[in-house]
Amino acid sequence: MQVVYTITLAMVTAAGLLTLVRVVRGPSELDRVVALDVLVVLIVTAVTVEVARLQEGFNLALLGSVALLGFLGAATAARLVELRGPPTPRPPRSSPPASDPPRPSPRWPSRLWSGLGRSVRRRPGPGR
Repeated sequence: MQVVYTITLAMVTAAGLLTLVRVVRGPSELDRVVALDVLVVLIVTAVTVEVARLQEGFNLALLGSVALLGFLGAATAARLVELRGPPTPRPPRSSPPASDPPRPSPRWPSRLWSGLGRSVRRRPGPGR
């Protein structure tokens, strides 16, 4: 049975390394968020295999809390993507023309907070 645990942990480790590549290289922010969510699932899987190998349940509280944090992170990321709208394609990287000065990027938190007001407002219903 020890061989099965070793092979399973090796496969989870390989999946974790491939997921880390996706986190670093992911073409969009949403790909990175999904890869981080997959990484949380792989951590829970590895701890579950270790609990099964040791046949002791003292890590079950850790499993529950990490799984809950992974779910909350994925739900929060989905909310942020909903507020920001669909991703816009980035233009190909090239050097800017010499006449155009570099423009500052918009501040991310201000865009986030401006979008929160839209989702909180009540919409008038029938009879209002």
